[in-house]
Amino acid sequence: MTTSANNWVLIKIIKLFGALTPLEPRLGKKLIEPLTNLIHSTSAMSLLYECI
Repeated sequence: MTTSANNWVLIKIIKLFGALTPLEPRLGKKLIEPLTNLIHSTSAMSLLYECI
């Protein structure tokens, strides 16, 4: 997730993880660091919206 430069793919992956997080409680804790890295490194508003 941190090496892809394709915003469309990243948005789809974030939406998938968002759907899976309620089913797997440990997943949220594991996604905090990659999501914060994406928030700090991207300038794409659509990607920022999906991260929040």
